[in-house]
Amino acid sequence: LEEASAGADLVMESVAENVEIKQQTFAIVERHCNPKAILATNTSSMSLSAISSTLARPEYFLSIHFFSPPYLMSPVEVSPVPATLPETRDLGARWVESLGNVPISLEKEVQGFIVNRIQAACLREALYIVEQGWASPETVDKAVVLSLGRRYSVTGPLESADMGGLDIFNSVLTQICPVLDSRTAPSPLMAEAVKNGRLGMKSGKGLYDWPPETIAARRNAREQSLIGFMRQDQAEKK
Repeated sequence: LEEASAGADLVMESVAENVEIKQQTFAIVERHCNPKAILATNTSSMSLSAISSTLARPEYFLSIHFFSPPYLMSPVEVSPVPATLPETRDLGARWVESLGNVPISLEKEVQGFIVNRIQAACLREALYIVEQGWASPETVDKAVVLSLGRRYSVTGPLESADMGGLDIFNSVLTQICPVLDSRTAPSPLMAEAVKNGRLGMKSGKGLYDWPPETIAARRNAREQSLIGFMRQDQAEKK
């Protein structure tokens, strides 16, 4: 760490998702990098204020969060803590742009940032639907891929609501919100799967069964689709 951070202008960590480990890493880095170096974390869910609480210079700290797979996902969330200087956030965003990525800059800190909060809400409700026996995992995924997945690739949820009419969406939410899953703990369906070692693709079984030939095919299908989006983004920039 001492050698890697010596004289650096920007250091980003992707160590284990543990506050103490991250703090220990930054304690070493902060002593060896440039005094005004940007110190960035790639965490996607932990409290940024907690991670930065032991820094001598929290004004140069922020989160630069890449999405998986990072070589095919262009957006990168850039999030400050209350102490972060505006120019620190702007420099972080400009660095992201220099890589050919798209910075998604938050105005202030919120745990989970933008995408993981929306993803968590969607996943919670999808698991709830399966738990209740209303539809199978395959049916839920098909419904999302063929509807929201395609619509949101062009217009996000807020623009989609504007296009559909806020009066209509307000009425829909009035009816639907009271019956949505509102638990503050992970789904029992997921917790049980984890307890029994059904971790998904990496263990061969999760909500789906994952034989080796299926794993390769689905990974390839997702990558080809993401490559298509990336090419489209590059063409639009030209």
